[in-house]
Amino acid sequence: MGFLIGQRFSNLIRTRVSKDIILQNQTRPLAQSSPESEQFITTLSEKHRNKFPGYWDELLGTAEGSGVPVLDIILVNFRKEILALISKTEIDSNVVINVDTPEDDCCDVLVVNDSMAIAAHNEDGDFDVIGNTYLLKCTFSSGPSFMPYSYPGELPTCYGVAFTLNAVAPMKDEIAADGIGRNFISRDLLEATDIDDALLVQDEHSISKEKRAAVLPKETKDDILSLLGDTSDAKYPIYREGQRFSNLIRSRLSRDLILQNQLRPFVQSPESHRFIETLSMNNRNRFPRYWDELLGTAEGSGVPALDIILINFRKEILPFVSKTKISSNVNVDTAEDDCSDVLVVNDSMAIAAHNEDANVALVGHTYLIKSTLSNGLSFMAYTYAGELPSCAFGFNSHGLGFTLNSVPPVEDEIVVGGIGRNFISRDLLEATDIEDALLRICSSEVSVGHSYNLIDVKRRQILNVETASKNRVSIHNIEPTPFFHANMYLHLKVQQVQDESSISRQKRATVLPKGSKDDFLSLLGDTNDAKYPVYMTGPTLYTLCTAVIDLDEQTLTIIEGNPKKGQVSHVFSISSEDFMAQ
Repeated sequence: MGFLIGQRFSNLIRTRVSKDIILQNQTRPLAQSSPESEQFITTLSEKHRNKFPGYWDELLGTAEGSGVPVLDIILVNFRKEILALISKTEIDSNVVINVDTPEDDCCDVLVVNDSMAIAAHNEDGDFDVIGNTYLLKCTFSSGPSFMPYSYPGELPTCYGVAFTLNAVAPMKDEIAADGIGRNFISRDLLEATDIDDALLVQDEHSISKEKRAAVLPKETKDDILSLLGDTSDAKYPIYREGQRFSNLIRSRLSRDLILQNQLRPFVQSPESHRFIETLSMNNRNRFPRYWDELLGTAEGSGVPALDIILINFRKEILPFVSKTKISSNVNVDTAEDDCSDVLVVNDSMAIAAHNEDANVALVGHTYLIKSTLSNGLSFMAYTYAGELPSCAFGFNSHGLGFTLNSVPPVEDEIVVGGIGRNFISRDLLEATDIEDALLRICSSEVSVGHSYNLIDVKRRQILNVETASKNRVSIHNIEPTPFFHANMYLHLKVQQVQDESSISRQKRATVLPKGSKDDFLSLLGDTNDAKYPVYMTGPTLYTLCTAVIDLDEQTLTIIEGNPKKGQVSHVFSISSEDFMAQ
């Protein structure tokens, strides 16, 4: 519901946010002022997400649908809870604002007697919301309906029960910093069945006066750094990743021409709305935890959730972006990633060597994530800024790893609204072994096909798995003869676009020696074909790095620059015993 509200009233929401002086001069500066305030907002958000997950999704959906930063939507919904804890001395002395913050008042006259039963209410709000409110009429599939008068960007404020609200102003010592917000309580009242049910809601969720909380948490620097890097919460680990890499994420979005010139214009067209909504809903329902990670990345980095959604679904969206709709002044080259792999398992070596090739916008906008989940599983993933880990390569503490190659099915081979490849590869990071990885791949009803190189160190086994929509899968066991894979299907029969770069790289691989690890690196560093080299240096595609997984040495080696030169930047142990200790 939140996504639809955000889309429908996006202009009003953006106008309110742009004119909201309290947001601009008080709540937003507070949220960005110190690690303590970031912790306060994080704690407040997590408590509401856990208590009211459905309403929290509505809040995030409003941000997603309207295209405004998640943090701004959180701040306007929690303004009452936050403003009471802002010290007047913390407001910039150069800001002309009434720091008493009278941003809403209301008056009610109520009577029940023999001749009348009336509730009359004045809705008084801050000047910034004049002309920026709306009435909603919502009907649930279970039957109940409600109609709230709503402030733009906020949760709706019915099944036989109605209410009006009056703000009150307790002293700061009467406020619990970790209590439930009033917007969430009033949203819950909209689903009350009768007045007794409404009283129960109010009693359960009202701001607690039993505990007197400190104004803001006072944590050490080490505590804050630990928080920013922590991923032990399996449900929301990447929220902190968004904070940690916010500069890289924002920089990537500002330079990503595919996002700016193709994905964003496409999503603004009316015909795309149902497409994006269906794609989002199906992936959210299939992988709710990873969806929370995606939205958490937007929240933590302070960028619009819609941008994070678009770059994570770029492969699922781009085939439907008509080039005729793109401005003639825009370079419509959609070449945004390619990759090359050499795989072998024989008596003398078991190796997967991988070139990670991507659009120029990704140069300098990647990072390695090491995550430990609450169940004890750890994984390491090479990650594109703003995307789920990983659309490139990764490894986990079960000794299971993968590299990936995109493949180009024709449009008729693509299922609209299917599961996205970034979600499937994120799921692979939690696979326990190669069979579990295959099950996770095969059970996902993909939108667009992909090629997965699955690596099981414990079994000394590598599989190349090609997939397509409609549950089509082909598995090739890697044997003593070296196997080269670029970006076209090799053994699954699928109608595909003839990619000249892949065809050229595949031909080149057939004539180069592949008898040793050095041969593999030489092949992946080949630049013999100036137009379609194996190792790419622009202008559109770049080889970001080369990854070499040696199953016998149990190492993951990352090489930056041409792999021929062997300039190793990182070496990681991928044995189960050593992996956890790194």
